[in-house]
Amino acid sequence: MERELLILRHAKSSWGEDDKADVDRPLKHKGISDISFIASKSMEISSGIQKVVTSHAIRAVHTAILFSSRISLPLSNICIDDRIYTADDYSLRNIIDEFPDDLTKALIVGHNPTLTYFVNLFLNNQIIELPTSGLVYFKFKAKHWSAIASETLVNSDFIKP
Repeated sequence: MERELLILRHAKSSWGEDDKADVDRPLKHKGISDISFIASKSMEISSGIQKVVTSHAIRAVHTAILFSSRISLPLSNICIDDRIYTADDYSLRNIIDEFPDDLTKALIVGHNPTLTYFVNLFLNNQIIELPTSGLVYFKFKAKHWSAIASETLVNSDFIKP
């Protein structure tokens, strides 16, 4: 059985509002246009996503909504998981390991440096930094989410704005 995992870093966000907490930072206009471009460019690999799991940070939630809308995925398929905001690569792996076996294709929307560390667990050609709106696609030959590994990786792709 195949498992497909897409890892998306939130779109570019604003640092211009000093009174906002980090978790409440909104997207910049450039971030909105970048995520629309990435969604359009990744239509083939994004097709069939069953679930989007996003950090609760405003910039990540907005990224998940914009991306999902662009690929015509119902917003009801978006799930917020507060653990992603502070997760390290090990914690993120644990979140993915919890996915049910009937889920075969999922998208995670989160933050750096965690996402860069996480994708590099599987890639032969390491990414120095997953940019904002950067998307990494993985296809694994694995019966369970807990079995995804560099050894079970069948295909990967990296799309950047």
